[in-house]
Amino acid sequence: MKTNKWFWGIFFICAAAAVILNALGYLANVSLLSVIFTIVLIPIIVESVLHRHFAGIFFPLAIIGILFSKPLRLEALSPWPLLAAALFLSIAFSIMFRKKRLYDLFKHHKEYHDHRGEYAECVEYVDDNEIYCDASFSASTKYIHCAALKNASLNCSIGSLKVFFDNAQLDPGGADVTVDCSIGSIEMYIPKAWQVKNTVIATLGAVDIRNRGFESAGGPVMAIKGKVYLGNLVIIYI
Repeated sequence: MKTNKWFWGIFFICAAAAVILNALGYLANVSLLSVIFTIVLIPIIVESVLHRHFAGIFFPLAIIGILFSKPLRLEALSPWPLLAAALFLSIAFSIMFRKKRLYDLFKHHKEYHDHRGEYAECVEYVDDNEIYCDASFSASTKYIHCAALKNASLNCSIGSLKVFFDNAQLDPGGADVTVDCSIGSIEMYIPKAWQVKNTVIATLGAVDIRNRGFESAGGPVMAIKGKVYLGNLVIIYI
């Protein structure tokens, strides 16, 4: 916590200095708007480095390169080559440094193929109280069947993940769900009677809650936390 406070304190001091230097003309070749956008993007890059979200690293760097293309003499690379390079680098590093599963608890695995016989979607039925769901460069659907869900980890990177909790029961003490979404989409289908505490942080993305209502005041709580980068999380009550 102390490190975090010092980081943000020093960051905003540097931001104030940059704005003042720009106003005094020391950054004559740089617009104030470019400085402001860079100040906003730096925390995104730092957070992405700490959590290994490569899209959150390369795309902000590409945007900074576009903003400062003239001083850096990158006019020939701005904007589409830089954005294309950021996309390919994000994909490459996501493949090379993909997070490994700590445990695999899926049961009754079934794969579907399209009319050409190619891989189309993965459908799994999960009956454990601690689950791990992952969709990387693919579309995946999970149906959760458990008597006392305690923990769930939902990871999606350049893909689509749907998780149905309508046939699951929460642990009496509640359940913790961690979401990690980068350049993808996660959809969670939750019974309307459940209480949900959402603290997910979205960076260049969105968190959408639909059909909320009718939660039971005395029931267990599903606490959803985590991060969304360049993607979206949709929580749908059914």
